[in-house]
Amino acid sequence: MDNYDTSFTDALFGTSPSGFGGYNGFAQQTVRPKTENGIIWYICILPLLALFLENYATSKWAGIFLWAATVIMLIFSCRYDCKKLEKAEIDTSAVRGWVWLAPAYVFKREKMLGRETYKGIMLTVFCLAALVMNGFVQGLRINEDSLPDIVANSYVQNLDNFSGISSNIIGEQLEEYLGEDADWECTKKGDVYTAVCTGRHEGKNMQVVFEVEHDGFAFLGCRVSEIRSEGEKLEDEDFNNTLAEIMIPETLEDDSSENVQTQRA
Repeated sequence: MDNYDTSFTDALFGTSPSGFGGYNGFAQQTVRPKTENGIIWYICILPLLALFLENYATSKWAGIFLWAATVIMLIFSCRYDCKKLEKAEIDTSAVRGWVWLAPAYVFKREKMLGRETYKGIMLTVFCLAALVMNGFVQGLRINEDSLPDIVANSYVQNLDNFSGISSNIIGEQLEEYLGEDADWECTKKGDVYTAVCTGRHEGKNMQVVFEVEHDGFAFLGCRVSEIRSEGEKLEDEDFNNTLAEIMIPETLEDDSSENVQTQRA
């Protein structure tokens, strides 16, 4: 019994006689060094985290700080992980020079440790998404031609002239008030765009003027600055009533209904 050759069963079940250094009769199995991967997962999600935090960056200076901090944290985290590998007596010569480029570092690190390289691929995809979708790149698409469409497709509640919540779309309200042939013109001075929507209402030429501020990264404000009827600028109560009639006519209808009920009472 003791003379039986057990190399086949050793290979099948992953066992080996003591003193063979892990040799199972067919191949030497590589023992992967134990390392912590929490920092690597943090590096992988950092670009997506920055994209999320961009929603709270209200100016280009906040955007510059956010993305500069993100790049610094990626480099710092890669350096920190590399130092931990060195303390674990792992040769890092293959990855040490790539700590400044996180996707390459993570890819080469996982390959060096004999692991699957999907983390490096995932981080590359996330970095590309952050590069394409960040506010500065998106801001390059905003100009005199595209801004009228952005305003028209925005909610009325986004206007600084109003407070509260409204599901009305600016473009739909203008189309209903000024007609489907309403025309847009837009000019820019510094960070301020002036978009003018021109049409007719009850036989009168009307103009609704929007003032939009965009600093190349974020919208800082959007408001209706003027309403003109037959070239005459509406003031005070006439302006407010006409603006409400255009953008939130349901509020005027509600007020009218309350007045009728009061008179009947």
